[in-house]
Amino acid sequence: YSATVIDGALVLIDVPESTTAWEAGVRPHDEIVGVDVADLTARVGAPAHMRPWLVGRRALSGPIGELHRVHTRRSDGSTRSWAETPGATTWPQPVEFRRLPSGNAYLRIRRWHRDDEAAIDRALGDLTGSDRLLVDLRGNAGGSLVAAVAFRRRFINGPTRTGAVRFSRGDGTLTAASNYDDVPSHRTRWLGRTRFLTDALTYSASEDAILGLGQHPQIDIAGQPSGGGSGRPRRIPLHGTSVLTVSTALTYDHLGNCIEGTEVPVTHRLDDELSPAGADHDW
Repeated sequence: YSATVIDGALVLIDVPESTTAWEAGVRPHDEIVGVDVADLTARVGAPAHMRPWLVGRRALSGPIGELHRVHTRRSDGSTRSWAETPGATTWPQPVEFRRLPSGNAYLRIRRWHRDDEAAIDRALGDLTGSDRLLVDLRGNAGGSLVAAVAFRRRFINGPTRTGAVRFSRGDGTLTAASNYDDVPSHRTRWLGRTRFLTDALTYSASEDAILGLGQHPQIDIAGQPSGGGSGRPRRIPLHGTSVLTVSTALTYDHLGNCIEGTEVPVTHRLDDELSPAGADHDW
């Protein structure tokens, strides 16, 4: 699921048809009730454009293994609710692909993990023959940096400088920039027209997956700007259950723009096109 804050209300945006919520009659645009939106917003740390979406993610989360109930209200005043146990629900397939009604190819990746590379090989192989590829990274909040960088290399046909990284020192300063100089992947590649779909929950390793690709004329990035979290987090235990998370590195794109705290910008803004077919135009 995904939800965001709109005019002070927490609104569901994506309710997959295979979910418990859908079976209970919950639909996109229903409002989640019983959540202190102002309190959550004050406690969530994120770039301003990502914060409403992260509030939605936190509101929909619950302790693993404990039953979590969500109540919703529709615009006509009717109410619905559903309950799930986080950790017990089967996640959708991490790699999904198909051909769209236009004949263009569609690939959705929900996480970054080295175990999924063979599935990406199959997807790109089976989609060969399509003129264009739509890669949906919306809602993909990260995972393995190694897997994300390996994916990025599937879209270049020669040595490419995709960006740089600067690491933090103990005295609070940063090292000089170390360049990311990519070489083409030895796995299945896609060198044709490609559009990456992003939103505010396209975060962390997902931003590394598209870092610097916008410099290629056959590639564009559409949807909403990414979350702005491409860095290297370090978690430091504090008193009790508190944990401090700080960045140990800052990532920069090929133009020298820092990603963390800002975004990977889009070349085509699509605010209301939630379906893949809806984003498959004007390119």
